[in-house]
Amino acid sequence: MPITLQKIASDTASVSFPFMGETVNVTYRPSMFTERIIGRLRDITAAACGIHQIETAFTASADMILDLVATWDVLEEEGGGPIPVTREVVSGLPVPFRTALLQAIFEDAQGEARGMT
Repeated sequence: MPITLQKIASDTASVSFPFMGETVNVTYRPSMFTERIIGRLRDITAAACGIHQIETAFTASADMILDLVATWDVLEEEGGGPIPVTREVVSGLPVPFRTALLQAIFEDAQGEARGMT
């Protein structure tokens, strides 16, 4: 039976990771691991110490988060609802959080890819 692009793009997976003594729960889109994501990874790993390269790396990591993360349980304040995954929010996240988030997704996605049939 044929599969549609919409169905391919609609799959999600969930992962949790520890951060500052709390557990962060994320739903991400495994099908968004595309050539574009690999290019953004290349931009991050190739970033040198120049300001332009660092800005490129930050933009690439924010773009990856925006492409991959569907939902999360990050709250603006205790008792509130999850904050939306927007460029403004992502660019305000500390680098260690962004790194932990992407690492958790990448590690989980490797298992997801092995399990696809």
